[in-house]
Amino acid sequence: MKKQELMAKIEIAIENCKKLKSVLDGSDNPQVIETRIRAEAKQAAFEAVLLALRGNNFWLDIEAN
Repeated sequence: MKKQELMAKIEIAIENCKKLKSVLDGSDNPQVIETRIRAEAKQAAFEAVLLALRGNNFWLDIEAN
């Protein structure tokens, strides 16, 4: 898989996380809240990987500290 293909798949995964979060927003069900929190965490991880692939290592260093 080429770098551009990987980046495109990661961008799709980020969008999927955003869609899931918007669907789950506003619920007070503990299981739904936990699922939304997991989606937020996945989105953050995907965004960090995408930034690293784009060459933004400085941002990753800040997040690691």
